[in-house]
Amino acid sequence: MWSKYWAGSQPQRCRHGVYVAVRGYWATRVLAQIDDPRGWGRFGGVLLQSDSGIVAFVSLYAPTFSTSGADVVWQKARIKEMGLTLDPWELCRLDLRDVFHGLQSRGVVGIVAGDTNTTWNEETRKNEIGGATKRHMEEWHKSVRLM
Repeated sequence: MWSKYWAGSQPQRCRHGVYVAVRGYWATRVLAQIDDPRGWGRFGGVLLQSDSGIVAFVSLYAPTFSTSGADVVWQKARIKEMGLTLDPWELCRLDLRDVFHGLQSRGVVGIVAGDTNTTWNEETRKNEIGGATKRHMEEWHKSVRLM
């Protein structure tokens, strides 16, 4: 079996993160692991050799929209140190997009699953203030080319 846990970005209490386990026949086909390029544990996965090519399986745990959560506070501080003005959620989406674009340029097919911390259901979104979550859903769709 091949497995890895990517601890989330809460160095003071690593409670969150993502996990990918590959068992049996497929474990022998793991070519490499995919890591969050910032080392923050927001996503991780594996490259698997299939009979028809290489497939990337990525598990995601996107930042929440909390302003007081330890992970968000920690990420905002790192983002400020980098001189960027993006929120943690947006930076995660852009980093994941860049990883997938790099994989696609090498002919790798990608699959991502996990917690995007956005609302996909139209019924739930219609009462939101400012439409931020609808924009987030649309941005995820753009990232994975569903829109």
